[in-house]
Amino acid sequence: MRRFFKYVFIGFSVLLGLPFLLVALLYVPPVQRAVVRTVCSAVSDSAMQVSVGDFRLRFPLRLDVSDACVMTGGDTLCALHTLHIEVDSWPLLRLVADVPDLFLEDVLFCYADTTGFSIDVRLDKASMASVSARLREESVDVGRIALSGGGIGLKLGMALPDTAETVDTVTTPLAWRFKVDALAVDDILYRMQDANKESFLTAGADSITVGSTSVDLGAQTVDVASLYLLAGKVSMIVDTSVIVPAEIPPLTNDDISEDPSLPWTVRAGCVRIAGTEAVYALEGHIPQPGFDADYMQISSLALAVDSVYNRGSDVAARLLSLSLVERSGLAVRDGKAFFSMDSAVVKVDSLHLTTDNSVFFVDFLADGSILSMDKTASLSTSIGLDVGLRDAALFLPELDSSLSALPFDAVSLDMAVDGVLDSLRLARLYVDLPGAADFFAEGDIKSLTETDSLSAKMALTAHLDRLGFLPAWIGAEIAHEVSLPDSMSFCASLDFENEKAARVQLFLGALQGRLTLDADYAFVDTAYRIDTRWQEFPVGAFLPQENFGLLSLSLSARGCGFDPFSDYMRADLALYVDTLDYGGYRFNDLGLDVVLDSGIVSAHILGVDSAVRLDLNLSGSLSPAEYTAHLAGEIDWLDLKTARFTDDSLTLSSSVDIRAWANDKNEYSVKTRFDMMGLHLFDMDNRFEHIVVTGDMLRDSLDARIDFPGVRVAFSSPAGIDSFISRTTAFSDYLQKAVDEKDFVPAHLCALLPDFYLKGKLVPEQVVDKVLQENGLKLDSLDFMAENGIDSKSFGIEAEALGLSFSSFSTDTLTAFLWQDDELLRYAVRMGNTPETSELLAQAGVSGFIGNGEVYTALRQKDQKNEPGLVLDIDTRLSDSLLHITLGPDAPTLGVPDWSLNTGNFVDYYFDGRLAADLQLKHDVQSFSLQSGSQPGADTIYLDVENLRLAPILQTMPGTPPISALLSTALATDFSGGYPMVGGSIRLDSARYDGKWVGNMALSLDYRQLSSSLMEMDAFLDVDTTRALSLSARYDTDTLSALPLDATVQIPAFPLSVANAFLPDDMARIEGVLRGNVSASGHVDAPRLNGRLSIGNGKVDIPMIGASFRFSPTVVSMSDSHVSIDTFNILGPNNEPLSINGNVNLSDFSRPYLDANVNGHNFELFNLPKNRTSMLYGKAAADIDASVRGFIDALSLRGNIVLLNGTEATYVLRDNNSLPGVSNYGDMVVFTSFVDTASEETIVPFQSVSGMDMLVNVDIGNAVSLSVELTPDGNSRIDLQGGGSLTYTMNALGDSRFTGRYELSGGTVCYTPPLIGQKLFSIKEGSSVVWEGEMANPVLDITAIDKLQVDVASGGSTRSVQFQVSISITNSLDNLSIVFDVAAPNDLTIQNELTSMTAEQRASQAMSLLVYNTYTGPSASQGDLFSGNPLNQFLQNELNKWSRNNLKNVDLSFGINSKGDADGTTRTDYSYQLSKKFFNDRIRIVVGGSYSPDDNSADALKENLVDDIAIEYKLDKRDNMILKIFRHTGQETILEGEVTETGLGFAVRKKLARLSELFRRSSRRNASQTAQSIQP
Repeated sequence: MRRFFKYVFIGFSVLLGLPFLLVALLYVPPVQRAVVRTVCSAVSDSAMQVSVGDFRLRFPLRLDVSDACVMTGGDTLCALHTLHIEVDSWPLLRLVADVPDLFLEDVLFCYADTTGFSIDVRLDKASMASVSARLREESVDVGRIALSGGGIGLKLGMALPDTAETVDTVTTPLAWRFKVDALAVDDILYRMQDANKESFLTAGADSITVGSTSVDLGAQTVDVASLYLLAGKVSMIVDTSVIVPAEIPPLTNDDISEDPSLPWTVRAGCVRIAGTEAVYALEGHIPQPGFDADYMQISSLALAVDSVYNRGSDVAARLLSLSLVERSGLAVRDGKAFFSMDSAVVKVDSLHLTTDNSVFFVDFLADGSILSMDKTASLSTSIGLDVGLRDAALFLPELDSSLSALPFDAVSLDMAVDGVLDSLRLARLYVDLPGAADFFAEGDIKSLTETDSLSAKMALTAHLDRLGFLPAWIGAEIAHEVSLPDSMSFCASLDFENEKAARVQLFLGALQGRLTLDADYAFVDTAYRIDTRWQEFPVGAFLPQENFGLLSLSLSARGCGFDPFSDYMRADLALYVDTLDYGGYRFNDLGLDVVLDSGIVSAHILGVDSAVRLDLNLSGSLSPAEYTAHLAGEIDWLDLKTARFTDDSLTLSSSVDIRAWANDKNEYSVKTRFDMMGLHLFDMDNRFEHIVVTGDMLRDSLDARIDFPGVRVAFSSPAGIDSFISRTTAFSDYLQKAVDEKDFVPAHLCALLPDFYLKGKLVPEQVVDKVLQENGLKLDSLDFMAENGIDSKSFGIEAEALGLSFSSFSTDTLTAFLWQDDELLRYAVRMGNTPETSELLAQAGVSGFIGNGEVYTALRQKDQKNEPGLVLDIDTRLSDSLLHITLGPDAPTLGVPDWSLNTGNFVDYYFDGRLAADLQLKHDVQSFSLQSGSQPGADTIYLDVENLRLAPILQTMPGTPPISALLSTALATDFSGGYPMVGGSIRLDSARYDGKWVGNMALSLDYRQLSSSLMEMDAFLDVDTTRALSLSARYDTDTLSALPLDATVQIPAFPLSVANAFLPDDMARIEGVLRGNVSASGHVDAPRLNGRLSIGNGKVDIPMIGASFRFSPTVVSMSDSHVSIDTFNILGPNNEPLSINGNVNLSDFSRPYLDANVNGHNFELFNLPKNRTSMLYGKAAADIDASVRGFIDALSLRGNIVLLNGTEATYVLRDNNSLPGVSNYGDMVVFTSFVDTASEETIVPFQSVSGMDMLVNVDIGNAVSLSVELTPDGNSRIDLQGGGSLTYTMNALGDSRFTGRYELSGGTVCYTPPLIGQKLFSIKEGSSVVWEGEMANPVLDITAIDKLQVDVASGGSTRSVQFQVSISITNSLDNLSIVFDVAAPNDLTIQNELTSMTAEQRASQAMSLLVYNTYTGPSASQGDLFSGNPLNQFLQNELNKWSRNNLKNVDLSFGINSKGDADGTTRTDYSYQLSKKFFNDRIRIVVGGSYSPDDNSADALKENLVDDIAIEYKLDKRDNMILKIFRHTGQETILEGEVTETGLGFAVRKKLARLSELFRRSSRRNASQTAQSIQP
């Protein structure tokens, strides 16, 4: 028993210790390695291999594993380099696994399946600390998890159909809870690619830290205390080239779970992201400038979010801050918002985003049912925007320059909407463009979710302050055509109900005008109504290029239907134009009424304007098969000049009858007839009984005729319109093919062209002749004919012109022929002239033929002596590869006869661009040679010309320029490289143009074509052996070239005098040298220009005014196509400069921009004595201050011009020695209409400068003296003194205004009619000339007075009476009033007689005094008619004229006076006065006397021959103080008789602005200045 217990005890001990032994053995390393090998071998097979490098288990539960690996199919499934784990053993007894430490290093996990799904995980290090798993509580707590290095790759696979059988199982949801106190992820990259390879995601961060996180599987909640991401990098690449068909299986009831699972709840307390970069891009997409939605790259992303909540569709989060920078430059600096969404409410509270230039604000509140578009869902939203244009430019980079040109920096928007989805109220929509415009809208929108019943009521108001920038912002072409005025107002209302009706009401106010519109439309019956009214609406302000002004009209339209062929359609339109400004003219009372009813059209056109008076009626019909129209009525008056359609006078009146017909077979017929047409054109009245134009285009024939006085044209063809067009098209295609294939057969002309016959005759009469002359063409008659295949069965054209001249070409007869002769097309052009027309070109012509691959041309010319001046034949043959040209005859004539031409000459042009030639012409020292290289196969062409006289050759050709020179060339063209290379020289010796010297010109040239697109050239120009210009250029026509153009021009010394030969003699003469350099680079259409230019010794003489102006040597610089002008001076005769400063922008050659200022002080316009050539003499000076700015087609000129005191300018009418108003000596004085003379002869219509806006103020000093010499001798002249302020304005339409007042302070009108003597009228102070708009039609108010001393005999006695004859010129030029009057203020008797006369009688007395020097009033005797003999005055004037022209340095004048004595006899006295100046004009001696042949005594002759002596001495240089000693004998009064006076006088002259200055005491300073001025 005892032994039994012993064995039992031993056995029990063995059984009890065996596990401990086995456990102990597991801690023995050899045993562990053996066990691991055994296990690896057991689980390894052909499909999977497992290996462990080292396995170490330490007591109690500390495990270390290294180099473990699992492989499948040769690929690694998972592997790790190091594993370390510690597990507390005692807690395991309580089903608690506490793991203090878990560490993994170099972990690899790779998995892939047949669907394409794969995952690849690589971790450098992974660790877990303080892990506690409680099995009973089903919870896991982790103190810390750290992952470092490596990456995770995920590729999604294709979903396979689920073929597994459905097994009903009941699963119990897991209730495990997981909690992690801290999670740190450092430097791990995540990559994911979808199954279709259309998107690839890459994400990583330097550091990701997650705070306390818990996951409850039972409650399905996730709570994260915080998440911090630092220096993240995210990239999403999408390949849009992959097309994946969408295969969505239909949803069945089995797919719908009866017990849907509860949603997960996710909460996050704090989320922070900093320093993160993100990229979203399409595969292969190249980023575009600005913001590119296909390539978004974000840097410096920082995000702070709190209170994140998500449970199913319930979402909430609070955005605390947001900042980022996008690749385009968009920078978000701050962002805040609160967002929540659940089944009850969707809310966005205080969303606020801020960028560098913009602010965005949103409040949104709506029912949760809005997500399902429930129409009863309520919503309320408020949106505010301040969008900076710099930010907008990032999204619209193509508009960057346009946006920067806007006059504001940001656009503001404020919007509020509330209501339910089915009935929304737009409480406000406000858009503000600061300083430019603002808009406000409100209204209601109903049934937004049901488009069939959608309706809306909206109201819009706007204040459009300054939108002038808008057309230019849209586009340059629109800016040129459209403009928007400032300060417009706009309001509109819209009432819309889909598929029922719509109504629009609109108001637009602009400037002083307004536009209203009221229209409605019914969708059901397509009925419409339109009523609009325009009142003084400024159409011209919107369309500045169209010459419109203000428009007032009313338009009413009613109707239904829009198909004009439908019986249902009816339209009734009434248009009445009250006023329409167009082209500077205002049209009044124009009307149009149109009715269309069931295909029947009727219309009435009425005009009762002063320039347009017409009454026309239109009737017609419309049907699908046929259209007819008939316009008939009267054009009573159509004045195109008054209406400003033409500059020339053109009026028209006629009866009109126009009938037109067309059908659906493309047949047309038009018959136009004008009866009793009156036409006033070119100052000629024309009357035409009828003008007929007809045309019929039918399917089987064409016919057209024009019957106009002097013009007859007829055309007919048996071909219908379709056949005519098709055959004409075939002929055009053949011509193109013949050109391309170089194979032209004239016989095909007749076969391809349709048959036709055209004949016409032009004999210019009246208006036709005048039209030709206005276009520089003169023609006596023209006959022409063209036909094909009707009579001659061949193609031919003939024309003959008689008396033809245009430009510098004229001929008596010109004939032209072109006709088909079997296989040839023959042509000829010949001219013939009489000696009166041309001595050299008596006969000239070109003739030849085309056909059989040959073009033959014969050039002939003879003079009036029948001597040939040109005999030359040119034979050109065409083959597949070249043109072969030969010349003949052997001794051609080129200006002179007997040139020698080498036998076998030729010029071959190959279509690949090469040339070959052997052509030699010689005559004396003249030679012309074009030859190939001497070596066989050489590809070089030499052009050598020696002493070729151009003038004789050019004179044989009509219309050539008058150039004479000796031409010499030495040029070589090399084709050996496949492209031409040209080098050599061209010389023009003794070059003249129209006989005027140009110079000796020499050009050196080196042209190189390096490829099909690349060319280079160097050139040098010498003028009179001096280098004037050099050019070096490189040009590449390849559109991909980075620098297509690179050129440099050096100008060492280009003589400006070269231009003188091409200028009219009396226009200008230029001197000086142009120097500088200019470089051009970039594209040809917009090259970049750089350089410097200056003019040395520059001068321009203007013979017309006899003035010379010199140019300063200022350098004008160019930089990047910007020309800078820095004080470029034009020096006047007094050396005072007119300075130009500014710049010109040539960046856009089509629209250069100019910004310049022109300033001058005391700038002398001219200063020269009277001479026989210039039209001006005297001196004139002005102050000038002007600016010119704008594009070249829209310049703005602002300026002030002050004509300075001291100006004494005289204008001489040299081409008109007779004056208007004096017709002949017999009638003496004939009154003519100055209005007619001005309008027909002297007034030149002002030509406006298109697009220029001008404002120029002209101030004329009060002491300015202006004169006009009406005759070259100056005997008839007008002298004006005065001043004023004038203003000239012109807008971009060309409408100009000239306003201001020229106040005359004095002046004279000196008039010398034949046989009468000089009449001197003094202009009365206070006379004026006033401009009120039109420059050529001022308002005059001028009174001029001539004081006449006339002897009046009355009652047997004679007395001398002073008469004042006046001329009053008043009203405007187009309604001028000229009134003569006379007064005798010093003789009461005669003044009373004149007062009692009518105005016509006083005018008659004035003319009698002017012409006969006689008063014929009631108190005058008849003998008085002879007291003023006109012959005496004529002789007196002729003597004075002789003395002025022949006596130098002496002033001698004569006088002749006849008067009646008391006994009835006539006494004639002859007087003279002689004066001469000495000592620099300081002393003047005057001697005078008289003689009467009626005094017989010698004593009378001795006493009266020298009876006046005076000596004058100027005390100062200013001619203000004069000392005078005199002796004077003269007849004073009847009582005193002849009296002799002797004395000493002292005269002081002083100019006063007011009378008080005469008594004002001068200051010492003034006294000192005065004393200095009188010192000798």
